[in-house]
Amino acid sequence: GIFGTLALVQELLPIEASKPLWRVWLGRRWVKVGVIAVVLLIIIIVAGYPYFSRWREGRTLLSVNRAVANRDFRSAYLLLDQFVKDHPSHFDARRMLARVYEVGSPDQALAEWEALTKAEPRNAENFSGYVQTALRAGRTEQVAAMLQALRDLRPDSLDYHRLSAGYALVRADTTALRLEVEALVRKEPDNAGTRVTLALLMLKSASPADVETARAVLETTV
Repeated sequence: GIFGTLALVQELLPIEASKPLWRVWLGRRWVKVGVIAVVLLIIIIVAGYPYFSRWREGRTLLSVNRAVANRDFRSAYLLLDQFVKDHPSHFDARRMLARVYEVGSPDQALAEWEALTKAEPRNAENFSGYVQTALRAGRTEQVAAMLQALRDLRPDSLDYHRLSAGYALVRADTTALRLEVEALVRKEPDNAGTRVTLALLMLKSASPADVETARAVLETTV
């Protein structure tokens, strides 16, 4: 009967009547080992997740670089689009996405660059990226403002002078173009291409001295 069953339980599992059942289970060695294993597993997962996440991010961006190198822009876009949705604060990935956009959708590229200038206003790369894309696409409405911001961040940088020269060329402003090319020659005196460009501009000068200097440069360089 029931008393016989209770006696059998008492014989197989001798416990004090007042001892809670959960203490009985935790008192068993295999249960203790299992609990410790679970706790250790949780600690390993929590501690290791940041490293795994960084490893996965690195693999994704490496795949993007390979796709771009192979001119597989569709694959690069698909990888980056999902990555940026999952990591909207990963600005390097967003810059990569903006460059991929440039291939087939300049308007989206400009929108992404503009968003980056607002999200990271102290990063000059965002402004130079916008200007480069805008000059290629012929969308120069905001180029002057972006160049001014770039100048504030990097007053005498190669990027600033190159992009300013490109903007002057688009506007057919030969005076501004010459000033920027002269600045580039000062910063890179050994750059033969820049020196030739300046010489060609000087050939159009009304100054005989400029013309003579330009001819001398062309004779020794070309």
